[in-house]
Amino acid sequence: ILGLIGDLGFGKTTLVSELLSLHGCQVASSPTFSLVNRYQLNNGLSVYHIDLYRLKNAEEIDAAGFWDLFSDEEAFFIIEWLDRIDVESLPLNFKKIIVNIKKNPDSTRSYFINSL
Repeated sequence: ILGLIGDLGFGKTTLVSELLSLHGCQVASSPTFSLVNRYQLNNGLSVYHIDLYRLKNAEEIDAAGFWDLFSDEEAFFIIEWLDRIDVESLPLNFKKIIVNIKKNPDSTRSYFINSL
């Protein structure tokens, strides 16, 4: 699970698009309104790109079927706005990497990475 945290407009979806393009995905778009976009990489791996921005509380996240996605244990998950949920509640059998994106005064980005 790759979790992305950063303010609106800090480049979370752009980062996802770049990562996916490195693995053969031609187009990656923001799942802000669909909540989830699923991509198939050249190597057959499924990637779920999830955006929690519009979901305001645990009930909305549950109702959206967020937790059901993790039944696909062979997939890779990229979650924007990961700070909307309790990271400790993510499935234990998945490795978790969290990237905090900060915007610098010169408009460049800094990335702070934590592995759980």
